[in-house]
Parts: sequence; structure tokens; C-alpha cells
Amino acid sequence: MNPKPKFSIILPTYNRAYILWKSILSVVNQRYPYWELIIVDDGSNDDTKKLIAEFNDERIKYFFQPNQGPCIARNNGLTHVLGKWICYLDSDNEYRDDYLYYLNQHIHDNYLIKFGFCNQNVRWELFNTDGILLKYTEESSSFGDNINIFDVINRTKRFDTNGLFHINEPGISWRKEIKYMHDWELLLQLVNKYPNGFLHIPLSLVKYFSRYGKDGMCANANYQDWQNDYIQILKIHKHSKYRPSQKWFNDKIKKYNNLIVNSTGKDIESRTKVIFKL
Repeated sequence: MNPKPKFSIILPTYNRAYILWKSILSVVNQRYPYWELIIVDDGSNDDTKKLIAEFNDERIKYFFQPNQGPCIARNNGLTHVLGKWICYLDSDNEYRDDYLYYLNQHIHDNYLIKFGFCNQNVRWELFNTDGILLKYTEESSSFGDNINIFDVINRTKRFDTNGLFHINEPGISWRKEIKYMHDWELLLQLVNKYPNGFLHIPLSLVKYFSRYGKDGMCANANYQDWQNDYIQILKIHKHSKYRPSQKWFNDKIKKYNNLIVNSTGKDIESRTKVIFKL
């Protein structure tokens, strides 16, 4: 029997058996061995369960739920974790094999740290309707070297769910009413709960893929979705001590009003042309 895991990794998935194995393998290959992988199957009807069983690793735990979206799936995962620290990985992304090793190095015996994230290598890919890769961008490192709590609050740097970690304590949950920016909303929760507990690890320890033409969430978001998220997050955090100003939110909502009008319903198509230089 393995020792109690220090890190619990929550991985929600839905009908991604065709690529999920890469995400799982990136956890199995971690140099730091004291982890558990909580896979929450959000109602898949493909070979997801069969694929997971083939790994035959007692550190991998599988839970099934009716399709309710990634936030509910992650909250489900939170009810099963045993580790002191919670990490997250989406089912189309990958950890570098030293992710947990460096995470452990940075947080070891530092009782001030309560949450944070590392950098990512980002790659955009474009597929046709047959699932054939047409174009891709070279991987580039995100975030930068110096990120502080105000970058998190005001979204001045790019970050997302993958590579995010936090202490395993009650009262932390994902808001299902936020469709795409649920990672930022969770970070605002963490900032307000632990204002002095943030850590940025300036190492690109996660491979993040944005797949246009496939089933990537953010690649398929439209401007109205983003605007709705800003409106909902303002409602949730209206009385939070640490949040962007009312003017900041008003400017974002106005910006997306303009984008919605100017895109004439072709949000994804216009972004695709810019990213892939079509």
C-alpha cells in the first residue's frame, strides 16, 4: 500500500478517451511519487472507463457522474481527496514529469503558502472537421517571471486551471454558474481567504493546448460567454475585499459589448484567423 498522498490531482473528463491517456501518463510519470489522481468522468459514453482501468495503478481513482460540467466534476473530486494539497489538470493537457517535484520543493515547510500556480508552455492547434491537424503555433512560455497577487486580482497575466494548486481546506469550491472563467473566480476566492498565501513558481511545468476545431472549451467560447462571466463574477465578489474595481468590470463589459457587435457572430472564426495567420 502506498503512503498517504501529499498531492491530490483532480482531473475532470468528458468523452476524451482519444487523448485522456496523455494526461494520465503525464501524472503516472511524475518523479515525485506521493500523489493520487482523482478522475471524475462527467458522463462519458466512450471508452474512458476502459482506458483508465488499463493503467492498473492504485493511485488512480475513478468516479462517474451524470454530465454536469467541469465545475461540478471538480467539486465532486474535492469530496474524495486525501492529500494535503490539491492540484488540477484538464483532460487534454499534460504535466511535465518534474511538476510535483518542483511544487514540493517550493512549498516544503513553508507554512505561509496556501495557493498558487506555475507557468505553462502554450500551444495552439487548428483541426479540420475530420480531426486532422492543419496548423499549430510553436510552444511559448506564459506568464513571465514576476507575478504578484495584484496580477491575479486584475488578470494582468494569463493563468488557468492547469498548474493551479491550493491547500486542502474546507470552504473552497468551483462555481458552476461561471462557464469559462471559473479558474479566475476560484483564484479570487483564494486571494480573499489567504491574502498573504500566494506563490508563483516561475517554471513552465505544464503543457497547455488550445485546440480549435476540436472540443477545447476556451477555443469554442464566444464573446457573449466571456461577458456573462464577468457579470456573474462581479455579482459573486461585489463585497469581496480583494477584487477589481467597479470601473474595471464596467470597462470589461463595455469592451465585450464592442467585440460582440463588431464580430457579427463570428467570434471564433475571427480569433482563428488572428492566431493562425489565415
